[in-house]
Amino acid sequence: MTVLDLSKNQFSGPIPFQMGNLCALHSLNLSNNHLTGPIPDSFQNLENIESLDLSNNHLSGEIPSQLVQLHYLSIFRVSYNNLSGIIPYKDQFCTFNKSSFEGNPDLSEELIEKNCWSMHGTSSQTYNDSNNGDHEDTSKVIDNDVIFYSFIAASFAIGFWGVIAVLAFNKNGRIKFFMAADDFLYACIDVILGLIKRIEKCFVIPCRAAVAWEAGKPLVIEQVEVAPPQAMEVRINVKYTSLCHTDLYFWESKGISIAD
Repeated sequence: MTVLDLSKNQFSGPIPFQMGNLCALHSLNLSNNHLTGPIPDSFQNLENIESLDLSNNHLSGEIPSQLVQLHYLSIFRVSYNNLSGIIPYKDQFCTFNKSSFEGNPDLSEELIEKNCWSMHGTSSQTYNDSNNGDHEDTSKVIDNDVIFYSFIAASFAIGFWGVIAVLAFNKNGRIKFFMAADDFLYACIDVILGLIKRIEKCFVIPCRAAVAWEAGKPLVIEQVEVAPPQAMEVRINVKYTSLCHTDLYFWESKGISIAD
């Protein structure tokens, strides 16, 4: 089970701590009930949770700081409860807006705004400053004409005299190069053909079939392989089937024989 929605019921009392053992949950919605008590610390075990909605209840106490360890959590709502204390201001909790926490008069929201703003502002400023510095240094190097044209000349010399000149003026080297190129090409073709054969084998479907080898003889259950469809062919998946009267007529040797 990955989604559990118990919203808009008349549930009351504390949230069972055992719900924290539902580690496979991706979404949990307990909103619009009459739940009381604190948010269970066991919710820190919901490692795969992406959406957690506890809004419109009567929950009290602080938001467990361990919830910042839920790194997949992208939707978090605890609005309109009786929560108090400080909102955790680490990791993804800085991305949740005011509407996620509103309706809790004793819950401090100023600290979350200040800390998250300072964290993002400082990191962004540092990143931009370092980026600007690196960009300026790189621009200075590129704008230097001597370095630019020297790089072009060196690249041309290495590319031409290191490869093309050898092929143009060295007959033995040219022969060896094309032989090596042919070997490499054939090796690539062999690899591609091998992959194609493996892929075709993956699409072969082994199944059991009732085979009529002779007219009037009992059907034989055998293991057969259904090959992948070739050009102008379609393979269909038959869930249920049966013998029609025409099949039975010929199977019981009442129709025209194959020899006829």
